Formats: sequence, structure tokens, C-alpha cells
Amino acid sequence: MAGYIKAYISGTRGGFDGADGISSFELVIGVGASDREWLKPLYYANRETLKTTIWKIEKIIPDPENYENSIIDAFIAFAPGLFEGCEILQKVASEIGSSKSIDFTNPKTIPKSWNRLREKARPIFEKIPVFEANMLELRGREKYPRWQ
Repeated sequence: MAGYIKAYISGTRGGFDGADGISSFELVIGVGASDREWLKPLYYANRETLKTTIWKIEKIIPDPENYENSIIDAFIAFAPGLFEGCEILQKVASEIGSSKSIDFTNPKTIPKSWNRLREKARPIFEKIPVFEANMLELRGREKYPRWQ
């Protein structure tokens, strides 16, 4: 049975320049693991830019050889409305068609214009606050974590 091992969370920074972590969640992307990893959206805040979907991608499988692209690929796949300023978005939408997943280890499932969209989307993505949360089970530990 597969399970989630990590989450990427986008939201509003708390405190001065994010010193207090995250104060609201806008998008939560789960990283699941079994024989290989996959990324899947787990939560959307009620924001139109996140809800706007021009395709129905529900899951991506990252390429371990290019794992550094997995987070930006997930944001593009699950919240394309954030990147509406990229003129190539509609071209990629037509290439995706009715597909519900993109497997970045299988070139047949990757839209031909995806790499160009990723590069156009990168300056927008770099401004989005993204936090990482690793899943650690508390049960079975001698002590629960304490406030420090």
C-alpha cells in the first residue's frame, strides 16, 4: 500500500518575511511513494486563480533524473491559472487534451511544448512561497515533540 511521505504547501508567509512560517494554505501537493513517487493535489483554497483549470491533470510522476523540476511541474499541472500570463499555456492545453496524468519518465505523455511552458512559468513560480513538510509519524516515539 502506498502512502504520502511529503507535502509541498503554498500559502501566505507568516510574520516578517516568513519568519513565522506559513499563515494560510492555498495549495497543498502531496508526494506519494510506492515503487516510484507521484505528486497529487490534496487541497485548494477557494481562490479563482487556483480553481481555474484548463485541463484535468490529477497526478504527475516526476523523472528522478530531473527531479529539480518536479515542484514547478506540479504547480503548472495542478494550478495552471497561476501561469495565465504565459502565452504558450493554451498550446500546452491542446497538447494535453483529456489526459489526467503526466509521467515525466515517459516522453509519450509529456506535452511537446511543456519545457517551453516551464521556462516561461519559472519567473512567476519563483515568486510563489512554497514550504516543504515531511511526514513523520509520532506514534511509537518515546516523547511527543515539545515547544522549544
